[in-house]
Amino acid sequence: EVRWRRTLTDLRELTSLQRELIDGAVAVMNSGAILGYATCSPHLAETTVQVLDILKKYPELEQLDISEFLPVNLQDATRGKSMSLWTHKHGTDAMFLALLRKK
Repeated sequence: EVRWRRTLTDLRELTSLQRELIDGAVAVMNSGAILGYATCSPHLAETTVQVLDILKKYPELEQLDISEFLPVNLQDATRGKSMSLWTHKHGTDAMFLALLRKK
């Protein structure tokens, strides 16, 4: 399984690719548009840190509180304003979701 064979180099390449994809998405967003940033990774570099970097780079974006969009049975999946799903807790692969709106 690839998730067990990742290296630090892989992580750097993935976060770089994610930033490129985010840059492309932000470039075409209209005011009021929402970007869903999702990964199937539990690594902070690909999740929380990436979102913090996005918000710093693009002050015109604001993070929405994901709990407002989740059903009751997933309220325990919130981490700050984001959602993190875990195998041992939710019976899924590790997943992360943050919602970013252009002001």
